[in-house]
Amino acid sequence: MILLTGTTGFIGSKLLNEFINLYGKENVLVLSSIENKKCQTILYKNHDLNSIDFSQTALNKIKTVVHVGAFIPKSNADLNDILKSNSNIIFTQNLLLSLPDTVEKFIFFSTVDVYEKSEQIISENNSTIPETLYGFSKLYCEKMIENWANANNKIVQILRLGHVYGPGEGLFKKIIPATMQKIKANDRPIVMGDGSAKRGFIYIDDLIFCIKKIMEFETFKGPINVVNENQITINELVNEIIKISKKDISPEYVSHQMEQRNVTFDATKLKSLINIAYTPMHIGLKNEWDSIVNQTI
Repeated sequence: MILLTGTTGFIGSKLLNEFINLYGKENVLVLSSIENKKCQTILYKNHDLNSIDFSQTALNKIKTVVHVGAFIPKSNADLNDILKSNSNIIFTQNLLLSLPDTVEKFIFFSTVDVYEKSEQIISENNSTIPETLYGFSKLYCEKMIENWANANNKIVQILRLGHVYGPGEGLFKKIIPATMQKIKANDRPIVMGDGSAKRGFIYIDDLIFCIKKIMEFETFKGPINVVNENQITINELVNEIIKISKKDISPEYVSHQMEQRNVTFDATKLKSLINIAYTPMHIGLKNEWDSIVNQTI
């Protein structure tokens, strides 16, 4: 049986649908503050898991925990929010202390934000010196989970996610949905600086594929960058979205005082563990564009 957190979010909701399709709703439990109609929900309030009795028959069959749920910044303004960042640590601690002994595997969704700032392509060997409280909170959770796993003889996998895109990410004020919303409204999309900075994006379906494979691992592989090795400049990205939209529009370039730097990640380790074929970006962007165009409010 699988216990899944974070099912109200972009990634967690997609994972829930996939798990139900693969394993059946009777073998999936959701841990959430909001009841989920798709399968059994274990409810909690204010990060308090003390009231949950994991010795109940349904709960003491949990073999795998997939911990997606966390505070994830929806904009740069959230990156150093003290209370929200601390909530990541508090909830993860409470979860670890509450789990039944039946748990064998723990899959933790971390972030590439744990790494030290670098212009070079970042691998798992780079120093982990986060720039933000959010990054520090996820790194602390990594260490906490590793120690818990070692002490309790559990299998853990730590996934450092890059930027994930695809239908459903619209709640986040990231460059892809923000650009698409601008173009949908017939406004010129904004490019900060000259647009030459490179980024890497992994499509949601590719991420789900990786997670399913990683859940099969029987030993700890160390932190894994779950990222797309293919890089694209901001200029290329925005112009590809314009091309997909078929609108006669051009980007608006805005001078910016902040350093325009590349943020790209090495997928060598991921590819050595999983035979992955990345979704071409023009296909992933087209799918997300169609979802945004068809949105009704």
